[in-house]
Amino acid sequence: MIHMMKKLALLLSLIHCTLYFCAAQTSKCQRADGGGNVDWAILYKPPGQKRGSILIPPGAAWVVYPADLENGAGHSFWKTFESVVGAHNNKKFFAYNNAAPGVVGVKTKSNSKAPADEAAWIVHTVPGYPKPKVAYTFPASEYANGHLLICLTIAESQIEPIALLLSLIHCTLYFCAAQTSKCQQADGAGNVDWAILYKPPGQKRGSLLIPPGAAWEGYPADLDAGAGHSFLKTFESVVGAHNNKKFFAYNNAAPGVVGVKTKSNSKAPADEAAWIVHTVPGYPKPKVAYTFPASEYANGHLLICLTIAESQIEPIAAALLMTSPFIYYNDVPDAEVNTRPSLKKVLSGETALKPPFSAKQNIKTQANPSVPVQIFSKSERSKYEIYQKLISRQLKKTIKVWSRRDKKLKANCKIPGRHILLVSTPIDVNTQASSLEKDATNWLIPENGDIFCTVDKPYAISQKYEPAVAVCIQLANIFARFSTIAAKVNSCS
Repeated sequence: MIHMMKKLALLLSLIHCTLYFCAAQTSKCQRADGGGNVDWAILYKPPGQKRGSILIPPGAAWVVYPADLENGAGHSFWKTFESVVGAHNNKKFFAYNNAAPGVVGVKTKSNSKAPADEAAWIVHTVPGYPKPKVAYTFPASEYANGHLLICLTIAESQIEPIALLLSLIHCTLYFCAAQTSKCQQADGAGNVDWAILYKPPGQKRGSLLIPPGAAWEGYPADLDAGAGHSFLKTFESVVGAHNNKKFFAYNNAAPGVVGVKTKSNSKAPADEAAWIVHTVPGYPKPKVAYTFPASEYANGHLLICLTIAESQIEPIAAALLMTSPFIYYNDVPDAEVNTRPSLKKVLSGETALKPPFSAKQNIKTQANPSVPVQIFSKSERSKYEIYQKLISRQLKKTIKVWSRRDKKLKANCKIPGRHILLVSTPIDVNTQASSLEKDATNWLIPENGDIFCTVDKPYAISQKYEPAVAVCIQLANIFARFSTIAAKVNSCS
């Protein structure tokens, strides 16, 4: 037993992630109601809320998410996830999450999801969400927390750089190869290019942002509802009992596994893919009926879905490679894997042993015009502080950070033009309040510009010694919505 534990510890030190691969059905981000494709979507769910507000192209304003996140129909992220959680045939997918669904004690460090064909890359903060291959739901326990969900519709060519970045972080991944593999509108009834759900602490819905992103809208259903909302639809191929499923997944709290902790909440399905990044631990649980962790309703969470092309999977995999993800489930056919070298390395447990120990990958969503996305990743060997050393330096801008923080990392105004400003708590997301104490999200914007970033690690000194990933979306409407939220910052010296 001791020998086995040592081997397991060694394995976890190398690969910390689970991945699922999805190759068909919905693979684009969805409108607020899930009724049509969009290029990107951002949902901010305040703590205690079940819906939140969503931003979609053009992103001029937030709109209220049309359904609770647990609903199994009628909203953007449900529709985007339908091939992940549903019982469709011929599924192939991989997924990663920093709290994989149904697994106690497993922690990864990212909530990104990256499907691979006309892919939707979904980045979110909801641990253990969604659960693949079972009925869609949203973790009831995560309604209390604030969450952010981002969906980017990308091309298949973008998957490899994403995989390369993910090799730097500890994660759980889901890859879905059939059924819904695109981001969904609020009610899950149509594809969208991206979707962002912000669920405030104590709420079951929150607000959804989908293209064009001019305003947040109320999420149409509770996140644990089995129909009628965006993320349920997006996860349907992961959580459903469909035949012929092929997937791999990573998550920082893997589903159905006791005592295993990985460090990422990213999901990456692979057919008209939807990359989903979120903060909800243990969500979703694969191969069972969809639900949302009831314990997470108290927290604020962020769920992001990006619809991408299959070509984008390889760059996504390249990003993941930096993080040495732990693969706890993989049934993606070799024929699917062998054409993507970075994805193959991620799935085989390879790790970055030589410099460089950080990476930047560029992908784009699937819409025309597409939305540019930058992925920053680092391994624990880099010893970099991701907010200042990587993101602020690369953007060459002062940044405003919303994140739980320790007592060591402070606001920093020492470097001209590259200050680190901390957003004051509480914040207001489409009239819904969220405070740091209950908000699980980490995000930032530059002081001026058109970029929004979600980060899988809090603004704390500990992340210098951990793998980390940031997904940065360049779209003025999304930036404008979060700039309003981040209007007030703490004093800085």
